[in-house]
Amino acid sequence: MTNETLERVMDSNQSAQTFPVSLREMNAEKDIRSLKVTDILTLGPNGLTINSASSPDPKTVTVKIHHSHAHPGGVYIYRIEYGGHTLVYATDTEGYIGGDQKLAAFAHRADVLIHDAQYSQEHYRGQITGVPSTQGYGHSTSQMACELAASAQVRELVLFHHDPGYTDETVTGLEAGARMLFPNVRAAYEGLVMEVGNRHVQVNKTFVDKVEVECC
Repeated sequence: MTNETLERVMDSNQSAQTFPVSLREMNAEKDIRSLKVTDILTLGPNGLTINSASSPDPKTVTVKIHHSHAHPGGVYIYRIEYGGHTLVYATDTEGYIGGDQKLAAFAHRADVLIHDAQYSQEHYRGQITGVPSTQGYGHSTSQMACELAASAQVRELVLFHHDPGYTDETVTGLEAGARMLFPNVRAAYEGLVMEVGNRHVQVNKTFVDKVEVECC
């Protein structure tokens, strides 16, 4: 987290030292706003609005924010609601002993929980020869994700933020182990498309950084 405005952070990120195209040179129309945890975003027929109350209109997309401290510097987690269905996107979060109850409450009864599951238990605990423990790094194991999913009573769990050093076989093994703890679970992969009710959720990119909700 930073005290700088979002526009200033993005402008710095797109500076000549790090990227060949500046923010100002990008031709898209941009509306950059810094959000507070109390803000609720609604996207409906009248466009995007930011307020402190959910919209009762089932045709409106509502995005709620949870500020988690389970990652160095803090992180925002998002709850997306549309047409009576809910998706929670929980990236860069590390499980607590006994589970993160605030996050469980935020994700309560979601249709889909997309949860950080970067490490195996052995990796996280430093039980692999020559590999240090990652406790405190701000990322979870698949077991932590399963415990949170069970506590939150979600319908389906998606494991993502796979460690870039893991092979496909390693991720498949973690998925199989997770299924013994929470049956309705899958590991994300590039191009994965899921149905949420009669809508689609596309999990985009190999080490998922973005979620696209397709409403067509």
